[in-house]
Amino acid sequence: MKEKLKNQHGRSMIEMLGVLAIVGTLSMGGIAGFSTAMTRYKTIREMEKYNLFLQGIMEHKSLVLKSGDSMGTTKWEFFTKSVEKLGILPTGWKVSGSVIKDTFGHRFNLYTSINSTNKGIVMGLYLNSQKTEKANTLFCTQMWRDFILPNQEWIGNTWINGSGGKSGMYYGTHTCSKNKQCLSNVTIADIQKFCASCAEETLCNIIVTFN
Repeated sequence: MKEKLKNQHGRSMIEMLGVLAIVGTLSMGGIAGFSTAMTRYKTIREMEKYNLFLQGIMEHKSLVLKSGDSMGTTKWEFFTKSVEKLGILPTGWKVSGSVIKDTFGHRFNLYTSINSTNKGIVMGLYLNSQKTEKANTLFCTQMWRDFILPNQEWIGNTWINGSGGKSGMYYGTHTCSKNKQCLSNVTIADIQKFCASCAEETLCNIIVTFN
């Protein structure tokens, strides 16, 4: 009888350890899943800031274009200072010289060509800026879904700087024509290809021109 109880007790301990191992594994999976969900949620909220920011820029477009600063260059005119003065920078965004940093620390420039006759506002967004930094494909994907595609009425074109052969160039509603890749026809596969080509680059800079 005692021997039987010992065996039962031993099996219970093993079973308990097994249960604890399973619970631990599920907990780790739950934490990882929660972390991913939170990152996605924060990214979506950041896209809301980008959309509000763009609305502010387009609302004051003529004023922004008139108040550009060459910042010592002979090729580009930057609008960093003008949008800061307008007070349209979202909460958590900061200005450093010609660069604007979003909440996640992604840097972008707002500029136009000094010699351009058709003035548009260009956003050059860096998803990575050094060899050891990997491009954030989740941010890239959400940028497409929640910022680029919803604003295609204002977009002239968009591409990845220095790798147009990989990602291709996409055109907005008013600039797309036959034999061009239109934003209105973009698929999930296109977005994945675009962001994957960005992740392969040492320096990934998504360019979006707003007309």
